[in-house]
Amino acid sequence: MKDDKAFYAALGIRLEHHRRKKMTQAELGASLSPQLTRAAISNMEKGRQRILAHTLCHIADILEVKLTDLVPPRESMPVSADVKGTLERKLPKAAAEIITRTIERSKGRAA
Repeated sequence: MKDDKAFYAALGIRLEHHRRKKMTQAELGASLSPQLTRAAISNMEKGRQRILAHTLCHIADILEVKLTDLVPPRESMPVSADVKGTLERKLPKAAAEIITRTIERSKGRAA
């Protein structure tokens, strides 16, 4: 992938979106095997920590979502309105725009 940071930022936003509906970061971390700390979950949600494939599958099971709800296929991974809104709430506007453009560019949708 051209921009790993954008990928993990988008993954983290989706993870946080679904996790907030069900539990806290600490509760999710404690539900995993091996357990992860609240800080580790926070770092995943912020795109600072990569997630092992089996851990991501376990998280999807715990949150009762499809894996594709967390990581959609690259070619069909639009930056949805809720993701854009989350980016804009959590980051300065310029940073949110850069991440959105980077995600779109990595899919070949933006010039």
